[in-house]
Amino acid sequence: MALYSGRIRTKYGPRAVVVAGAVVLAGTGFFLAFTLPDEPDFLGYWLPTGILAGAGMGAITTGTSTAAALSVSPLRFAGATGLNQTARQIGGAFGVATLATLLGGTKSEASDYGHVLLFCSIVTVLSGLAGLGLVIKTPPAAAQERPTQGAAPGATQPAGTNPGTN
Repeated sequence: MALYSGRIRTKYGPRAVVVAGAVVLAGTGFFLAFTLPDEPDFLGYWLPTGILAGAGMGAITTGTSTAAALSVSPLRFAGATGLNQTARQIGGAFGVATLATLLGGTKSEASDYGHVLLFCSIVTVLSGLAGLGLVIKTPPAAAQERPTQGAAPGATQPAGTNPGTN
């Protein structure tokens, strides 16, 4: 999904990738929430919906990761991608805790999972709406990011000196 999303991002930007992924994931979630079968049907039900859900999640992940990486200068790339990964981990922890709370500690029925899928789908719609505001800002040039103190424009620092310390 990342390769296909990359082509879409190149043509339309990361916003389109994130929103399209959210639409696919939310649509799959709503379908699952209202059509959960009583009997297992891996090939006819779970495999196709799992592929759709995975494609949607892959698009969302690719779009947000791309936006995080491209919105900063090369000097801040590691920090931006690390912050994106941290936010993903924290969101996952909150999501698991919320879903465990929705299911409770009792034996769960299929209808209980329908409520969980409905909640997840609603949150995915909200994520897609947030993705509508996603833009890549042009990062400042590396030279502008760390100006030398008291140096004339175009002047270079002697080797081994750090203009940020006194």
